[in-house]
Amino acid sequence: MILQDLLKQKKINQSQLSKELNISVSLLSKIIHGHRNISIDVANKLHDKYNIAYEVLLDRSNSHE
Repeated sequence: MILQDLLKQKKINQSQLSKELNISVSLLSKIIHGHRNISIDVANKLHDKYNIAYEVLLDRSNSHE
């Protein structure tokens, strides 16, 4: 839910966030819905740009394994 909350808070859509992260919309959607784990590269970008704690990002991605 952290990425969905981010989208709502920043009033951006998946397409805009995927461009900021330099990943496809498809990959972002899979991460948001728990079908793919977040990569270290994407976690770093989210941490740097939005100050999201690594622990939060990693807990989110591991909760659907």
